[in-house]
Amino acid sequence: MSKTVLITSDISIAQDCHDDVPDVIKFSIDEADVGEIVKLANLVKHNDVYKIVKFHYPKWSFFIYDTQSEDQEALLPWEGRMEVECMNVVENGVYWTAYFRYTDIKWETSRVLIKDLLLWDSPEIDVRE
Repeated sequence: MSKTVLITSDISIAQDCHDDVPDVIKFSIDEADVGEIVKLANLVKHNDVYKIVKFHYPKWSFFIYDTQSEDQEALLPWEGRMEVECMNVVENGVYWTAYFRYTDIKWETSRVLIKDLLLWDSPEIDVRE
């Protein structure tokens, strides 16, 4: 059975937009994904390029913070569709981007360091700030 790691990240949105957007994303990647990320990061490093972008379609789960809860980390599911879903590999890490469907609003995750992906000692990596 293939190992997987659950990634939890904040979602950053560059432009001003309405408030009905998610705050947090969770998704899993497996050993094959990590191997591909490492391979692409080596290509970035040895070919003097900033990043390599590849379409990537994990099963995303989106959440908003529950402002009614006393627990500041409480999350509620958020429903929405995405398009142009990409994995962005840089020399030492990876982050994901996509657009909210039928909009020009682009979001991105926080960067996950490759060294953290290669540890495999934790089934979850939380890169929220």
